[in-house]
Parts: sequence; C-alpha cells; structure tokens
Amino acid sequence: MTRKIEYHPLAAAEVVRAEAWYEKETAGLGDRFLTAVEATVVRGSRWPNAGRAVVIAPDGTVVNRKMPVGGFPWAVGYEVTDEKLFVLAVFHQHRRPAYWTDRTSA
Repeated sequence: MTRKIEYHPLAAAEVVRAEAWYEKETAGLGDRFLTAVEATVVRGSRWPNAGRAVVIAPDGTVVNRKMPVGGFPWAVGYEVTDEKLFVLAVFHQHRRPAYWTDRTSA
C-alpha cells in the first residue's frame, strides 16, 4: 500500500534550499537531488518501516523514522499513520542530524 505523502512546511523549505545549493554548485545536480529525495519519500510511503527508528515512545512504539537519500549525505525524517507518510524534515546527516525530532504532523 502506498500512503499519501505530505510535507511539513519546514521540510519543504529544506528541500528547496538544498536543491538550490546543489544546482548552484553544478548544473543539473539540484535536479538529481530532487529526484533522489522524491524516490526516498516514495520508498518510505510504500515500506514505512524500512527507515531506522529515531524517536521511540515510552510504550515502545516508533514515533518517527529516517531514511537515507541515495547518492547524497541527506536523509528524510518522517512520521507514519495508516493513511499517510508525513515528511518532517529533509536534513544533512552530518550537520545537526537530530534537530528535527521535535516536529510533529499535528
């Protein structure tokens, strides 16, 4: 089952900033970054438990997960419900990798 995909406004802005930076560095690299992020998000919507658990509630349930973006040092942080995959962040894995963990879909 493929879930509906939604982005937190800050996550959407992160994608735009990163794409612009990559495009400025090398023509076409921004498009490759966007394609890689999209593929990661779609993969997460199809197989939501494939991402590594990042935040676990006291009762043991996984609150959110992250999945690496292929070919880039970035990851997608997300939360899953029965109906949707909510992208909480698109972040560089070597710069403040946990800053986004307090974001929620609510």
